[in-house]
Parts: sequence; structure tokens; C-alpha cells
Amino acid sequence: MCKKGFWARPAFLSAAFMLPVLLAVLLLAGCPGPTDPEPEPLPQPPAAPVITGISPEPSKLTFTWGAVSGAVSYEVCYNTDGTEPTAETTWTTTSATTVILEESLTDYTPYYVWIRAVNNVGASAPSGPVAVTPGNITIDNLMGYHQSNIQFADSNNEWYFTDDGFVIDENLTTFTYYEYNTGGGVVGFAGTIAGIIAEDPSSGPATDGRIFIKITNGGTWNKTAGSYYAVIYKNLTDSGVTEGGASKYGDFTAEENNGLPSLQEAITTYAYSTASDSGYFAYPAPYNTKTVLPGSLSALQGKWCWEEMYMVVKGNTFLSFIDGSEGDGIYSPDNEEDLLYIVGEIVDYIDKGASGILYVHTVVAGDSGYENEKFEAIAWKGLNGNNISFCAQMDSHSSIDDVKTAYDDPDNGDQFDPEYFSVYTK
Repeated sequence: MCKKGFWARPAFLSAAFMLPVLLAVLLLAGCPGPTDPEPEPLPQPPAAPVITGISPEPSKLTFTWGAVSGAVSYEVCYNTDGTEPTAETTWTTTSATTVILEESLTDYTPYYVWIRAVNNVGASAPSGPVAVTPGNITIDNLMGYHQSNIQFADSNNEWYFTDDGFVIDENLTTFTYYEYNTGGGVVGFAGTIAGIIAEDPSSGPATDGRIFIKITNGGTWNKTAGSYYAVIYKNLTDSGVTEGGASKYGDFTAEENNGLPSLQEAITTYAYSTASDSGYFAYPAPYNTKTVLPGSLSALQGKWCWEEMYMVVKGNTFLSFIDGSEGDGIYSPDNEEDLLYIVGEIVDYIDKGASGILYVHTVVAGDSGYENEKFEAIAWKGLNGNNISFCAQMDSHSSIDDVKTAYDDPDNGDQFDPEYFSVYTK
């Protein structure tokens, strides 16, 4: 018998029986039970390849791209009319990350190229198109910073300096255009290189052409992201280009100047022209050349003033002049009180940090005894932020070797008289 107030559990209500019952009650009551594991993600095709190298040669094109994780092979297709690949397109398969197109390609004809990665699931979206012309093209000369430096403006007959210019990375894949007169610090527009179209030179290496950019940063020029735009270059050598132009279509306000939706349309619309006004800027030689002053010498860049005397270093261009009565920091041949000393190209230098020597090849001889097509030595001392002391030697030399032999130490008082150093400020 049971005692009063005590309930005895029947034998069939054992712990083994009650546990599943309790769990069922909890589930019906909405209490969380053990969770199911997350389902495994379905396999996906690989990412699209990123082109990292372009190399045109006569009748031949070579493209390189980065390896794609999970890809077992790559496929390439190309044509000359820019038609996008379809389901019926024939692709060429390769296991390498380089492809060489050399089936007797026609020089200076644009070839549109697409590349995609493949795994066991399928193919990625294609990268591209990239349009390149085969031919005799020294493509490495396009790498670097092509800077406008100093321009003689016919419109107002004044010497002045700007920092228009464009930078192309060492793999010919990215492009940045710096806005006019901003010290190279403001991006006009930037993007990835989608095409290099060289003009047929008839003989010798191709020196003129167009660079097509797929805009990723509309910058201060308000280009449309994802659109295609072009920059014209002329007279390409290993030291830069003598002319470059951000393309314009019609007048400056035309909608087409913001970029076009396809590379094919851009190549057709932004046509190459030999006219001097075919781009937004065009500078005569040697004032659009690659910047060659590295390291600490970058601190020399800019316009330095002592009383009415100016020394200007922009890229590898050197300018010195006296600003007479106007005090605007500009040399004008129309102002009889302005005196031009020298305009030249910096062809070598000695860098000792706070002091050094610039060796300048004179392009335009001025009013103080310099000679055209000769070489001068310009010493500096005490470089410290916005202060520097300059001293220029007046005797010209016939060769770079002669001037370097005569002047090889900025701290040598027999070579550079200490009394002739003047303190300049930016």
C-alpha cells in the first residue's frame, strides 16, 4: 500500500520510456532541440581570370593572367569585330596561364580577346574583352609616369608648368590620369587597361596610338564607372611621349566624353587623329616625358623662388628665369623685364641627400650666356622641406662627360663658389 500523500511511479514509467516522451513534449511546446548541420554549399564555377600582362609583336600577341583558385584549365577566344562570345563560340583550351596568338595575325588590326577559367562544374564569366594590335611596338615604353611638365602656351605666350599626365603600371593593366595643374595629387579618372591600339607607322617601330580604359574611378572628370574611354599618345620613345591627349568627342560638353558602354564603340568613336587639338592636352618635346628623379630627389620637384629668380624642377625638366615687374611667377617673352635663363632636360644627377648636382642638357638657351644644346651643372645645398640653396655654373660643356668631370662635388668650393649659393623657398 501507498502511504498517504505519496504517489508511487508505475513500472512502465521508467526513465528509458519517459526521456523520448519528454523530448517530444518540448518540441511540441516550441522549445529548441538539436539543430541540423548547415548544408554544404553547391560547387561553383571558378572566378574570372585577371589579365596581368600584354605583349604585342609583329603578327603575334601574348597574354598572361593570374592563376585562378580551383581552375583546372582556361579557355581563350578572339575576333577582330568585337562580337561578344555566345554559346556557339569556339574556345581554345590551355592548362597554362599564358596564351600566344600567332596564326599570322594582321599587324595594326585590333584583336579582341576573352579568357575564362574552367573547373568540373563549368566555366567562369569571361574576362575582357581586351583589344590589342600586333605589330612592331615597344610596349614597355608605355610603362611609367608620362608627365606634361612645362608647356609653352601659344595662347598667351607664357612659360608655365603643369602636372597633367598619366601613369601606367609595370604590367600594363592599370591606368591613372592626373588632373591639370594639381601636382599629380588629384585623380582625373582611373581604370583598367582594356585596349592598346597602335597606329601603323609604315616603317620602323609604332610610336603613336590609343590606350583604352575601362573606368573604375570617374574622378574629378566625372567619367562613368564601367564605361570605356581613350587617351591618345604620340611619338613614343623610351623617355616618354611628346604628346598625349585625353580624348574628346565633338566639343568638351558632349555626353560621349563621359565614356561609352562598350570597348568596340569606344574604339570606333574615339578615333586617332594627327591634329594637335585631338585631345585635351598636347605638349611639344621634351616637355612630356617620364619622371626620372627617384627617391630623395622627388623633394626637388616644384617652383623655387629667391627674390625675382625662379628655379623650377618638374619631372626631368629644369627651368630658370627672372620674373620682372609682374611678380606672377611666370616668364613671358612679351615682358621686357622677364629674363629666361635656361630650359633643359635633366639627364643625370649626383644625390648626396641635402646636397647634389643636376646635369642639364640645354634645350632653350636664355639671356645669361648659356648655349643651346650644351650641358650645364646646377648644384643644390641645404635641402630642407621648403628651403634650398641653388648655385648654377655659367660655363657650358659640349658633352655630359665633360660637365660631370668638371663638376662632381656640390660641396667643393673650387667648383661651386659658396658666395653664389642663394636660399630659395617654395
